[in-house]
Amino acid sequence: MPDAPVSTLPQRLIDDMKMRHFSMATHRNCIRDIGRFTTSLGRSPDTATADELRRLQIEQHEDGVPLPTMGSIVSAWRFFFTHTLDRLALARRLVRVNSPAICRLY
Repeated sequence: MPDAPVSTLPQRLIDDMKMRHFSMATHRNCIRDIGRFTTSLGRSPDTATADELRRLQIEQHEDGVPLPTMGSIVSAWRFFFTHTLDRLALARRLVRVNSPAICRLY
């Protein structure tokens, strides 16, 4: 059975990852994260706005998505917007999440 044709945008993402020699696991995870983003958005991800990215990140936080997972998702989105779409301004609006720092009182 022949492979199903891939639309232009996903193929561009795959090509960008191949050019950078990403592992197959990274390909799988990035495609999964961009796919979920597309589903949440309800339309093509290249039409996303900064406010929509912010809203989706807030929803992830409110849904209890673990910080390492959120970090991985942001990395995938950042790669997609920076390298595949060349929308640097939108990529810069993504919030990087880190584990909360432990404050010590002296």
